[in-house]
Amino acid sequence: KAVTDFVRATLALSPDNRFLPDLRDFLKEALVPGLLNALSQTVLKVASPGVPDFYQGTELWDFNMVDPDNRRPVDYGVRRRLLAELDKPQDDASRCADLTVRLRDGGAKLYIIKRALDLRRREEKLFLEGDYVGLTAEGPRKNNVVAFSRSLAGKSVIAAGARFFLDLSLNDQNRVSEDAWGDTALVLKDAKPGDRYRDVFSGLVHAPVIQDSKTVLPLSHLFRAFPAVLLEKVS
Repeated sequence: KAVTDFVRATLALSPDNRFLPDLRDFLKEALVPGLLNALSQTVLKVASPGVPDFYQGTELWDFNMVDPDNRRPVDYGVRRRLLAELDKPQDDASRCADLTVRLRDGGAKLYIIKRALDLRRREEKLFLEGDYVGLTAEGPRKNNVVAFSRSLAGKSVIAAGARFFLDLSLNDQNRVSEDAWGDTALVLKDAKPGDRYRDVFSGLVHAPVIQDSKTVLPLSHLFRAFPAVLLEKVS
């Protein structure tokens, strides 16, 4: 009872409650960076070794403070509607931009899950048996990205997600400016001249470049359309 009374008092709609306005101000600052961070986490989760586990109903945002209860009712109508929208013809890069602007409806997370699972289904052996190698970045924002590669029998996939978005400048479309990354780049030790990587979310094709005698993917280009990428080697 004491705990319940404390929480109710903390969130009470009262002019005497000085905590609630502070909480609302904090949420205004932290919500979008938190959602962008969650998109990166989703990409890393679905591409990591093992089988990605999604709780029923968490295809969109879920704000439970503990593991969700799978017995809770799920609004499948909303999910069907969003999936139908994602199936409509549209340039993938434009779709990513639109989903980032309307970040709060969860469509961006659903899109990541759909495209990533499509790739896992198509390259099942790669994800079940492929090697896992952590990748590093170099440059002023090297700590603002987490990345790794999965490879098997000449096939390769790179998963990369931006993080610590409060350290990065976001525009009114919830995107990180290209200038914010500076010359930070993801280092590819095994890449060869002529290699090409296609992002399964935006459809953009990225070509490694030479920077300080190393083969790299500049983050300013990598995260141009979305805060996370899943790159499939196409050549």
